[in-house]
Amino acid sequence: MSEQVQISPASSSGQTGSPPSVSPAPAPAAAKASTSPPPVSRGSLARLAIPLLAVLAAFGFVALATLRWDEWVGAAVIQTTNDAYVRADTTRLSSRVAGEVLKVAVNDFQRVKVGDLLVQIDPADYEAQVAQAEAGVAAAQAAFDNLANQIELQYATIAQGEAQQVSAQAQEVEARQEQERQQSLTQTEAGTRQKLEQATAGYARAQADVLASLNPAMAHYMNGRIAEKNKDIATAEREYRAAIEASHGGAHAWLNLALSYRHQDRLDEMEQALRTMESRPLDRPESLMDGGSIVLRTGRDYALGIELVRKYLSGPTVEEGPAFKAHYIVGQLLEKQGDRPAAAQEYRAALALAREYTRAQEALKRAER
Repeated sequence: MSEQVQISPASSSGQTGSPPSVSPAPAPAAAKASTSPPPVSRGSLARLAIPLLAVLAAFGFVALATLRWDEWVGAAVIQTTNDAYVRADTTRLSSRVAGEVLKVAVNDFQRVKVGDLLVQIDPADYEAQVAQAEAGVAAAQAAFDNLANQIELQYATIAQGEAQQVSAQAQEVEARQEQERQQSLTQTEAGTRQKLEQATAGYARAQADVLASLNPAMAHYMNGRIAEKNKDIATAEREYRAAIEASHGGAHAWLNLALSYRHQDRLDEMEQALRTMESRPLDRPESLMDGGSIVLRTGRDYALGIELVRKYLSGPTVEEGPAFKAHYIVGQLLEKQGDRPAAAQEYRAALALAREYTRAQEALKRAER
């Protein structure tokens, strides 16, 4: 170990020439003690802990602020900014069904996963719809069961109708044979005219009974004709109206009723029946043309007749009511009204369809005079 030498400065007495004084070296033990580190005190550790805790608290605050900053800012009552730019990441959520919201189960910026409840919708409306649908299913099932019962009933009705048809056919054969027998007896003067007429009427009724199982409306019409021939007006009208009901209000059945009224000279009721016929289902379209012809022959409301026939011409015509004849009837009705130019036009239309139609040729000459 090197020795430490202490040199003192010169004294103020002015002894410049004297040599510097030298102090003796310290003891070796004192030198060894000066080289060991000083001991650490508790106060110094406390002074280090406070800054360390402050650093850790600052770091934790920064981390918390980083994670929760969006939530804090978004939850603020008032949003402020120093510039005019706002940026946000939004996700639109909607339900597949509409309804009143009972509960919102999440908050803004909350993390969610598949299966989490977001919004609870009031199920009352949908429960009512389910109950209504279930009631509809029950009603449909009841209707189905009812139809099954009706099918069984219809099978029974068909079987009964077939049996009635067989019976009616047998009666029709018997009535025909009786009519033929009475007719032959009349020719030999062995029978009477009255019995022949009775046999003929019985045969017609038997035919009507056979027809009733096949075409109820036509059967009622035949019964009406028989009653009308026998001067039973009340029964005839009742049968004609039954034919209307059986044909579901068809135009042809109304025409037959109008013809019956015409035969009875009940012309006002005839016109009313024809007006009703105009608005009914056209099961036979030529009924309109026939209705116009009835008006022409009775000299009643010519405008009604023109309207009926023109309605027939505006639709598809049928072979039973040729178009040229319909134009000829309209021409006659117009001529009755005094409109000869319009009548001549209708006659020309008839001749354009049937050049050799003599009646239209004569009518055209008459209208052009």
